[in-house]
Amino acid sequence: MTNSSYTVRLSREEIEQLRHHLEQKDFLFEPLAHGYFRARKGTLHISAYHSGAVVVQGKGTNDFVSFVLEPEILGEARLGYEEELFPEWFEPHIGVDECGKGDFFGPLVVCAVYLERDSAKRLLAQGLRDSKRVKSAREIRRIARAIREELRGAFSTVTLGPPRYNALYRRFGNLNRMLAWAHAKAVEEVLRKLATTPSFVLLDQFSPHAASWVSRFLTKLEVPLRQKTHAEEDPAVAAASILARAVFLEKLAELGQKAGRELPKGSSGRVREVAKELAERLGKEGLAQLGKIHFTIFQELCSPTPSSPEIPSSGKENP
Repeated sequence: MTNSSYTVRLSREEIEQLRHHLEQKDFLFEPLAHGYFRARKGTLHISAYHSGAVVVQGKGTNDFVSFVLEPEILGEARLGYEEELFPEWFEPHIGVDECGKGDFFGPLVVCAVYLERDSAKRLLAQGLRDSKRVKSAREIRRIARAIREELRGAFSTVTLGPPRYNALYRRFGNLNRMLAWAHAKAVEEVLRKLATTPSFVLLDQFSPHAASWVSRFLTKLEVPLRQKTHAEEDPAVAAASILARAVFLEKLAELGQKAGRELPKGSSGRVREVAKELAERLGKEGLAQLGKIHFTIFQELCSPTPSSPEIPSSGKENP
């Protein structure tokens, strides 16, 4: 099997060791957002992130992993041995992830995916990885199509467009509790579709209390509920992250068409500029149809008062 992408998690010392090796081999280095470096030589690209994730992509990935990364950095063979090294990846289980919670414009999307051994192996061979490691919207759509074809309905998606999101935020008053509710809803929906019982449910930890909060919203759960930081390494969570991202991008584009302009992702200064333009053109109510009103961006632009019924009095982006 030939891989065009490979992801591994390294320690800080191992990343420094990798950097030294790449320098010796005349790789060209570039800055990397949220990362230590991106290095390239020909069509081979290596990206090292602050999280410890190292992504190898392009022609020559297999050779680089087999003849450089494994023997010289890891000191062990992993490529092709994922099932032995990470057996829990290949147990029948549900993975859950979300997209959009840090974006002012667009929806919050939570997706739950049920994966079994053979499906996980086939999707990994097609380049399945965490959506944050996929920079191209086109590649997100390609992997999402492969996931949908492979799963044949064994997934669920909860999409909260801005009006619904804002109403629920007023109800919960806390982003993490609302996330827990959406996670539980997605898990229950996928469980209803299954004719079998998964071994466990895995959450990409969005709060130290993620599992206990999600469990409170579940009417019935007869399998273990686990939470883990960097759970996106797990194929089921990675698949959920890809599907959630694909839906987010689709819905953001639709909102942009309604707004008459492209809506940027995130919550940067550029996002504030666009939000200001839209607030002046569409007013507070129009902007609330496109964005999340508890973000500081909305509150600063629309000058809410503490008594306003439209705006929660607690105005933080990550309660």
